[in-house]
Amino acid sequence: MEGQAALSPAQRTREALLDAGDQLAESEGFAGMTVSRITAAAGVAKGTFYLHFEDRDAYVRALHARFYDRVQAAIEEARQAAQPDEDVAWTSLETYLDACLRNRAIRILLLEARNSGVLAEAVDERRRAFVDDAEPALAALGFIHPRASAWLLLAMVSEIALQEMDAGQRDPQARAALRAFLRGAARAD
Repeated sequence: MEGQAALSPAQRTREALLDAGDQLAESEGFAGMTVSRITAAAGVAKGTFYLHFEDRDAYVRALHARFYDRVQAAIEEARQAAQPDEDVAWTSLETYLDACLRNRAIRILLLEARNSGVLAEAVDERRRAFVDDAEPALAALGFIHPRASAWLLLAMVSEIALQEMDAGQRDPQARAALRAFLRGAARAD
């Protein structure tokens, strides 16, 4: 992993445990991802797991945070690379959708964990943050109901991500519809 040399031994072990979760997500799913399987995949003793995570739920929350930290970093990078005339909102959403598709297994695992309640609070927090971030951008685009539009945007992006994960590929029609929404199709009363 890039930047691993700068990490302390404890940080490298923690990252190895999280990397094991990324690898096990597809084959084991949430229910099958046990501490024993995680530590075996990471090549560490079972007790080592508990030096880094209180329990499996804390581990799953750490996987969730790391996934979204990586997605946010990719979005920020895409925003900075965008040309002044580019649609930055669209670039951000497309980057998010592409990240979900590239990390399909971990995204599915996180959805399973959310349904079990492990991530419910963290997901609700991220949803509110998305709406809080999107609202002023939609207002600037001229949406007359920017907060309601932000919630609708969140629902659309989430649904497209699920469809694409099921298909294992981009859904050009769904993305085009999303882009049309951003271009103002929802501005009228």
